[in-house]
Amino acid sequence: MEALIRAFRGKRVVVIGDVVADEFVYGRVARVSREAPVLILEYDSTEIVPGGAGNAANNIAALGGQVALVAALGRDDAGRRVVAALHRRVDSRLLVRRSDTTTAVKTRILAGGVHSAKQQIVRIDRAVSDAVNPRVRQAIESAALSAVSQADAVLVARELLRDPYWPLRAARELEQTISWPAQYLRVAPEGAPRLKAH
Repeated sequence: MEALIRAFRGKRVVVIGDVVADEFVYGRVARVSREAPVLILEYDSTEIVPGGAGNAANNIAALGGQVALVAALGRDDAGRRVVAALHRRVDSRLLVRRSDTTTAVKTRILAGGVHSAKQQIVRIDRAVSDAVNPRVRQAIESAALSAVSQADAVLVARELLRDPYWPLRAARELEQTISWPAQYLRVAPEGAPRLKAH
């Protein structure tokens, strides 16, 4: 494990995928509501952290890698808070920030007492969709092409591109390792670089 962690240090890794704002709302259980059989929580705090490809990018950076994150984010409060929570070794300059794109948010409500662990009781998803604006998709492809040409490894966290194997062909001439969604490995194009399932 230590050898694996050391191998990340200084490596340039491109992460391409969907970035989600993972929002955690914490509260203390006060009582059961009279209106319905549900808990009433006293609000405690809210935390927003990068999810999806943003989480993968932060994990790689925490292991010592230099990460270029390629994804689409809205110019909204959730997008700004996600960028602010990225690790200092995650390069956010290739993020596609657009006013016509809404940042996906997954809100988890967690409840617990003062001396007990907080447990998730419900999750609310906002603007979570597989549909990608064609102009946003084109901007992502351009940013990905620029980043992949200088990378030691590429991780594709989600199918965002018109052609899901586009990053493979772009990296064909490079000695790179690509972490790829397992469902696509069975039909990977001929001549693709090294693949690892995730």
